[in-house]
Amino acid sequence: MKILDAGQLRAADAYTIQSEPIASIELMERAANSFVKAFVSLPIDVNDKDIKVVCGPGNNGGDGLAIARLLMDQNYRVHVWVFSKEASSLDFQ
Repeated sequence: MKILDAGQLRAADAYTIQSEPIASIELMERAANSFVKAFVSLPIDVNDKDIKVVCGPGNNGGDGLAIARLLMDQNYRVHVWVFSKEASSLDFQ
């Protein structure tokens, strides 16, 4: 698996948005759904644990919020921290 830095991720997102008829928000939902599908298939027991999602101010932070929403929809206990210049920490449960 190749790990991309922030600039490479922005370029990949821009390429996908230009190359496919997909809006940025739909791309975010696609990424979140793919992550959650992979996460729930992991052979680990997370039923008695809280899941923590840390989000920054950019698009990847939006991905994290979408992931948290989808996990909460599946009855996982999720804590979300959003960090930005305006707010140092918000905890959604």
